[in-house]
Amino acid sequence: MLDKTLEDKIEESHIVFITSNLNAESASNIILDIMRWNKESKEAEINIYLSSRSYDFVNVVAIYDVLANIENPVSVFCIGYVGGFAPLIIAAASKGKRYGLKHTTISLNQPFGYLSNESNQQTEIEIEARETTKVRNIFEKILSEKLNKDIKVIHNDVEIDKEFNIDEAKKYGLIDVILE
Repeated sequence: MLDKTLEDKIEESHIVFITSNLNAESASNIILDIMRWNKESKEAEINIYLSSRSYDFVNVVAIYDVLANIENPVSVFCIGYVGGFAPLIIAAASKGKRYGLKHTTISLNQPFGYLSNESNQQTEIEIEARETTKVRNIFEKILSEKLNKDIKVIHNDVEIDKEFNIDEAKKYGLIDVILE
């Protein structure tokens, strides 16, 4: 548990840590903080420290949409490993404010389908495949627009689950600045 003064400093600095898979509760808390800070001041910078490989598209895209639609400057600091749908959060950062620590890895991954053990009928598989394709198309479209890359390039890199070290991530356009 953090010392209360440290918690207060983190809160006052508008810092959010996303260091695990997101779920409805964690995403809701993050969104509430961001919206509250936005209401308090449109100029206050929101700082996100990101090390996640969350495959929960609904919650990641909810955070992305909120970040992409506020006036506050948004900085994202990539630490450790960023994969799954978490690169969308990097894409929501303000221009020039996407940072990565020198040993960070960023990965563009295909989405997974989620069939329960009892769900294996052909129709269920087809429905899940269509839904997974829709999610992938949204993921790739956002990255294509935000990174100013051809959708075919993004699609091919997602197809092979491409991993980038921090230098490669900067060259690719995923981040703007390498922090050492």
